[in-house]
Amino acid sequence: MLYTTEPRDYTMVRNNNLQTIRAYPDSSFPFSITQIQMSQISMPYIPWHWHDDLEFVWVESGTLIVGTTEGTIYVHAEEGVFINNGILHTMQTASGKDCVFFSIRFLSRLLFPQSNATITNQYLNHILFSNTLKYIHLIKTDDDFSQILQLIQELTKVFFDDSNGNELFILSKLYDIWRILAIYAETAHPAPQLTKPLINDHARTREGIHYIAEHYAEPITLEDIAAAVHISKSECCRCFKRSVNLTPIEFLIQYRIMEAIRKIQTNATESDSISELATSVGFNSASYFNKQFKRYICCTPLEYKKKLLVGSEDIEPAKELLQNIINPMDL
Repeated sequence: MLYTTEPRDYTMVRNNNLQTIRAYPDSSFPFSITQIQMSQISMPYIPWHWHDDLEFVWVESGTLIVGTTEGTIYVHAEEGVFINNGILHTMQTASGKDCVFFSIRFLSRLLFPQSNATITNQYLNHILFSNTLKYIHLIKTDDDFSQILQLIQELTKVFFDDSNGNELFILSKLYDIWRILAIYAETAHPAPQLTKPLINDHARTREGIHYIAEHYAEPITLEDIAAAVHISKSECCRCFKRSVNLTPIEFLIQYRIMEAIRKIQTNATESDSISELATSVGFNSASYFNKQFKRYICCTPLEYKKKLLVGSEDIEPAKELLQNIINPMDL
């Protein structure tokens, strides 16, 4: 059985540099589809993350704003996006707007089980290791992309139907999608190559993120983050801004808020005070922690905890999808 509505079957773990690894319902068939409604998750955006899975997104309604280190894509209703493995990205909607989308994710070994096979080198590796195919905006007006979007909808329908033999149907449609993608990769005009300064920005930002993930609970400063990357404070800010459109301190605050949500969600019945929670995620002031939490979550930590404990309807969807957002999310 591929499809299940039980959130516990979608366990996620995160390492210390924002890579997410999300378990599949059947590890021998690493394929899954998740439906996300942005208005029903605990935060108004999906934070920066990356994963080894290949990902296709299809937007059912609204507009999904997908940010990468190479640029921002506005994916409108009935459009999609392909996100290659290992690509740092984030997702959000326009302020005050909702969006419903499906994320189709799978590991490359599902289609190409032999890493050194000729067919793998010919049809997989030139996409996985391409500097110009980090993402592809799938629009309806392009004939090839329109075919991919139609195949994605067919995949989604059969996945949630969970009929006998749907694994074979899924494989056939995935191969159809990949055939179109492989032809596009061979014939498309090369995208502009990343310049050396931008490559350096991304590498330094990854180092900074790694340092934040390891030391977020400590009283770290911009100077500490810059020193860990061996650059000046001003250059550190420029690198983060150009790569993830946040300053290092803004990224640190968001990371701490995500960790606070995780702690509340996993320990809601414990009696730790808000002050203790704030300290545990690196805030030295409970009032400042409350202010920043409300800024991102639209309620205080205590209000969030109470809603979680009583099973409030306006937080129930967050309980199911919380791990998708704060780990951060691997769709």
